[in-house]
Amino acid sequence: MTNQEINERIAEIIGFHNKVGLKKRGLWYRDKACGYTNQESEAGRFTLEEAKKREYPHDEPVTIHKFTTPNYTDSLDACREFMEKIQGVDREEFVIIARYLERVDTLYEAEEQWALITLTPLELCEAFLRLKGQWE
Repeated sequence: MTNQEINERIAEIIGFHNKVGLKKRGLWYRDKACGYTNQESEAGRFTLEEAKKREYPHDEPVTIHKFTTPNYTDSLDACREFMEKIQGVDREEFVIIARYLERVDTLYEAEEQWALITLTPLELCEAFLRLKGQWE
């Protein structure tokens, strides 16, 4: 898989594209449609239903836009988005996969976090996709 395919697959799994942004005069609406920003990262995120209520094509048009897929394979900050969604049994399984990727046979509980923070973004992506049965 290419890095772009990995990024798109993760975005699909976590529902990243289930939210859209609104633009008016080239600026993104902020959260709760309070003000504007030119930074996509600061844009409000709306369900498609919410966005359609605010969209209008006349006069000064407000248009709906998909967000750019995060670059999970190159950014630990982006990886945090899917890491925060891993809970309970899935988290235990994820740590086992992380151990495998580090080629470590046994880790004490205190070393568990170390196994996770020493992985590269691409390795975290691989571990997440393996957890979800989506690694090829």
